[in-house]
Amino acid sequence: MSVMLIPENAVIVSSVVPISKSRHGTVELKTMKKIQYADRLTFMLTSLPADVYSHSVRVSVTASILARQAKHLPERQNSGLCSRTIGQGALYHQLGAFIEPNDKKRLPLLTEAILKEHLPKAAANGDGTASVNNEMILDIVRSCRERADGSGYPDGRFGQDVSLAARLVGFACELDSLLGYKDEYKKKSVDKADSHMREKGDMRFGADALACYEQVREMILGLYLNKRKRSRE
Repeated sequence: MSVMLIPENAVIVSSVVPISKSRHGTVELKTMKKIQYADRLTFMLTSLPADVYSHSVRVSVTASILARQAKHLPERQNSGLCSRTIGQGALYHQLGAFIEPNDKKRLPLLTEAILKEHLPKAAANGDGTASVNNEMILDIVRSCRERADGSGYPDGRFGQDVSLAARLVGFACELDSLLGYKDEYKKKSVDKADSHMREKGDMRFGADALACYEQVREMILGLYLNKRKRSRE
């Protein structure tokens, strides 16, 4: 069994965590010493299975683009939406798979628990404001699988009870799933995925999330088309 160890110069605090499997091999977490939050979260993130990690990165990019557009919605001006925070929440939204990779229903709760323990206090910008909103990140990882029509989980929330930040990440996640993350969707064309999101987006994620997508869909779909083109070369 291969064991991955944390660098010796890491800052240590006490920890006992279960064993997990990752794309790096089996990681015996009982021998893995906790380190400062950034390295710890990065280690868990990059230890996810390769397809889960790649999915998280793509969702983070797409959600960040959507979030920048959301700032221009009339009803959302000065609402505290931050593309950096939303992108970070999207990057972490699968982190619970580090502990239990096959339990999809518990994934939001596991991810929330991990981040509650390891998220830092938000670093301050030069003007004294926080650069990221940890409460928003926690909301995203718990609620990005909720749906505006009430069909999501883990809490069965619906409508505006699901924050726009969480719905934008959910939108980005579903789009990426259609475009290749899940096996059953691998043959979906970009046009078909786009049609699906434009047809179902209002019902599943809300009119405001769909409005953000409509404004930047060509940019987002262009990223996927370029990725597919590179993969064929």
